Amino acid sequence: MKIFYSAFIATILASDGHAAEPRVRKGTVLTSDAETIKGAEVREQVVVPDLKEVQKAGKSNGKSNGVSRGGNDRGGTCDDSASPGNSSGFSAVYGMTNEPNNEVIVYSRDTTTGLLTFEQAVSTTGAGGTFALNTGPPANMEFAPGIDPILTTDPLIVAGKCLLVSNPASHDVSTFRIKSASEIEFAVKVSSGGIWPGSIAHRDGLVYVLNAGGNGSIQGFRLNPGTCGLTSIAGPVGLNQGGGPVDPINASPSDPPSNLGSPSQVGFTPSGDVFVTIAINGGGQNLGVWPGGENGSLNIFHVEEDGSVSNQVQKVIDDRIRSLPASFDFDDQGRLLLSEITILGLGNPTGVDDPSCCGGVSVWDIDEFGEFELLEVLNVKQALTCWVKYNPRNGCAYTTNTGYGTISSVSSAGGDTATVVDSIAASGLPGVLDINVSTDGRHVYVLVPNVIAFQDGGLVPGTGQPAIHVYDAGCDCGLTEVQAITNGYPSQDERIAAAGGTVFQGVVGITSYPGPN
Repeated sequence: MKIFYSAFIATILASDGHAAEPRVRKGTVLTSDAETIKGAEVREQVVVPDLKEVQKAGKSNGKSNGVSRGGNDRGGTCDDSASPGNSSGFSAVYGMTNEPNNEVIVYSRDTTTGLLTFEQAVSTTGAGGTFALNTGPPANMEFAPGIDPILTTDPLIVAGKCLLVSNPASHDVSTFRIKSASEIEFAVKVSSGGIWPGSIAHRDGLVYVLNAGGNGSIQGFRLNPGTCGLTSIAGPVGLNQGGGPVDPINASPSDPPSNLGSPSQVGFTPSGDVFVTIAINGGGQNLGVWPGGENGSLNIFHVEEDGSVSNQVQKVIDDRIRSLPASFDFDDQGRLLLSEITILGLGNPTGVDDPSCCGGVSVWDIDEFGEFELLEVLNVKQALTCWVKYNPRNGCAYTTNTGYGTISSVSSAGGDTATVVDSIAASGLPGVLDINVSTDGRHVYVLVPNVIAFQDGGLVPGTGQPAIHVYDAGCDCGLTEVQAITNGYPSQDERIAAAGGTVFQGVVGITSYPGPN
């Protein structure tokens, strides 16, 4: 299996181009041609229904998935020339080291320029970790998937004035009270309700944590907005990641979770239900198993009044085998924007001009019954398109393409269709991972681990020094880099030493305050 994973990653890339008092570490300051494919395959354009008209027709349960998130259409009130002014509040950006002694890295953020200043690093009192096939140093190309240690997005999020952080290896979640732009205060650490927690989601005091280990699960919590305490809701809900096409009853899930095949994100739909993406349905042990072992799935769980979930609805992506659905967001029209690592599914890529080589974004409508309709498939022609975030200010979604170290931009505003604006909106970002958009929509922040780079048709070791790159986000979906800050992140040698010299654990996660809700 290890060899299979490594070969799979190499093939894609080669196609071109808990609760003790937390420790606090202080530091010094540092300033500083795409293709659009309609439908599941190349075919006639799919006409996207006007969701406003659908809403007018009425929903039987009173819910609507076409809920505005406060954004503006491109060409509307988005104005690059307007000054954002000085906010009366403060702003901050947070990362995490994911080391055996996991830490939150705190940066204050200038609300006008978006520039970051490193303030301190604070222990979560929990342990960072790495999923299967991420135990080798970056110079060992056999461990290429180690560029993303937990293959999940949003392992730390802002919820009101609380910061929530996953500790994968200690199987718990730490919370902090946000005091100022430069200070957070440890609140509590609780069990995640499963093993290997990664992605976290919050809405209106309801929190769900995605556990990727074992059979996989989601666990709900109520968040106290004043104390930042978490109270569990019922027990975890399983994701059935122990089965498979070879032996659906007795198959054992990989543990730690298999990197590429693990459940990758939990979130909320615009109507308030819980949504989970699973890259390989049934578990990562099914990657490479035929027939039908490599289909990903989209999963909706109805949220009851008490915050518990029921009535799982699952959509298996079986028309594009091994498309590996990873991350998602929703646009202002309530459409699902789904990043898929290999957007057209299994293929034999021969170059970047071969669309089967690459990742992209699929666009979906989801009705109140959980029925999915695929509207569009957008190929950004970049390798390993893992994470996506939507910016309501300019109606643009941005994907991070880990394989090629690039960011792509997709427009999803002002019309019935979404389009790729720029396949390479930003480049030179070796192994780029998580992405965050500031609440004002003016700045985009991306985490670049610098573990592995793609160069001259092959994989080469990066510098090993993580950085956060800061961009101005234009109304035309363009990105202009204004800062790259490395201060606060331990170097590669420091991280390997912290792990006893035998395990390399990469960095993950980025979020900002104020958050979306």
